[in-house]
Amino acid sequence: MKIKARVDCNDEKYVTDEIDISPLTPEQINNYCTDEYLDIFQHKHRVPDVWRYIVEVSNIDINIIPVDKTIPLSDFNDRPAADAAGPNILLILESPHKSEYKHDKKNFTLKPKAPAQGYTGRNIESFISDILKKISDLSNGSYNLIISNPVPYLCSLGIFTDKLNTKVRDNVWNAVWNITNEKGEYVIREEFIARCKHYRPEYIINCCTANLKMNITDCLLTHGFSNNLYTAYHPSAWKYQSREQLNILKVKEID
Repeated sequence: MKIKARVDCNDEKYVTDEIDISPLTPEQINNYCTDEYLDIFQHKHRVPDVWRYIVEVSNIDINIIPVDKTIPLSDFNDRPAADAAGPNILLILESPHKSEYKHDKKNFTLKPKAPAQGYTGRNIESFISDILKKISDLSNGSYNLIISNPVPYLCSLGIFTDKLNTKVRDNVWNAVWNITNEKGEYVIREEFIARCKHYRPEYIINCCTANLKMNITDCLLTHGFSNNLYTAYHPSAWKYQSREQLNILKVKEID
């Protein structure tokens, strides 16, 4: 099945190109459509970036401290990312999945919680210090760890599927990522970059899933985020490596 989607960005509404969301059927998504457009990418469905931890770095020691919680629905001690005054470390995922929402199946409503809930969040909690220890030039000091989704909407369509369908997720994510306005500007990318500029991160760790990772890296490099830019596996995979094998790579600057 193919369908177009409506997407909110900066108080404007956009429409994607057709997206292949097979094996989903019209019957599964009808209650979440408006005028034949998939309509779950409204501003009220946006999962906000969060400030989750304070990272204290002292030589080889890294101490991870939860912040005071102000986002009630989150499974973790989260605050709005805008509360983090810096210096900041930005951990980038790709888009929320069903764990990041409270879903009312009877009333067909979605309430966003926060990024990296459930399994992904628990892996970040358990392994982030090991990941950060692999950054050889991580300077001593105190940092705020911010977690961000470049596309802050439910690209996996996880409320309709029994388990994660990566093909559906990637198809939807790419369609949303590539939305342009009448000037040919990539509005979702530009909105993501505006967030990054606001955070002014000292370090960026791109933990996006494999098939989409280069989209994020290229976008960051194009917009000047080449200093202390790293890539790592998505946190959902961290548990399957030993702590010694957890891998993080520094991205070379564009010549």
